[in-house]
Amino acid sequence: MAQPAGYVDYGVPWQELTLTVGRAVGMAAEAEALVADVEARFSQAQAEHPEFVGATAVVATPYEGIWVYGPEDVRGRLLTSLIGL
Repeated sequence: MAQPAGYVDYGVPWQELTLTVGRAVGMAAEAEALVADVEARFSQAQAEHPEFVGATAVVATPYEGIWVYGPEDVRGRLLTSLIGL
């Protein structure tokens, strides 16, 4: 895995990944706008669904048993973005 220093395997936040790819392809401003738009959508979802804020959740998948993904995995980060952690 070629993640930036400071992140576990498969643990790069989507924001960081989007900004890095945007810089690499000469579209830094577009990447920044995309990140801001998606983060605004998370904020809107929190405002429209206050029951999300502070909730707990788990991301799991049945594959050769049950796999539970940690909070640094992109799937877990999606949920924590919705619940405001």
